[in-house]
Amino acid sequence: QMLGRVVHDPGGAEGAPGATEGLGLLPTATEIAPAECKIVAPRKAALRRQSGRERIAVEGFELHCGRTELISDGDDRQAVPLLRFENGEEGGLSVGTVRGTYLHGILRSADARYELLAAHDERFSELQHLAGGAAEDPLDRLASHLENCGLNYETVSR
Repeated sequence: QMLGRVVHDPGGAEGAPGATEGLGLLPTATEIAPAECKIVAPRKAALRRQSGRERIAVEGFELHCGRTELISDGDDRQAVPLLRFENGEEGGLSVGTVRGTYLHGILRSADARYELLAAHDERFSELQHLAGGAAEDPLDRLASHLENCGLNYETVSR
C-alpha cells in the first residue's frame, strides 16, 4: 500500500480519516475498506523474475482490506504483474526493481528472497549460493535456536 502514491482511509480504520501520501514508487492508489477485509490462505503462485527467465514457486497468504488499483497516467506502462497464482489470476506489481504484493510469506523461499532483495545488485552476488531452496529458512533456524535454549512457549504466552 505505502509503495503506491496514495492510501485513502475514509473511515479512519488505520488512523485519522483521510488520505495519506505513499512513497510513490508504484503507480497505485489504495482505498481501505474494513468491511471488505479478506484473508486468502494458502495461495501458491509463480514469482516473475525481473530477467524474464523462469518463474519461482512461492506460497503464502493474502490479507488485505479494501482494494488497490493501478493508476493509468503513463507511468503505468512499465508496470507488470509480479505473481501468477495457480488459478491464473495475477497479483502484485513490479516496476523496475520495485515490487509490491499482498502475499505474506513470500520471503520464506530462499530463491524469492534472493530474487527480490539481492539479484539486481552485484554487491550481493556472493549470496546467490543461498538461493536454490537448499538454505534453511531463517525463521525456522531462529525457532529451533529458541527451543534449544529452553524457551517454553506456554510460559512466555501467559
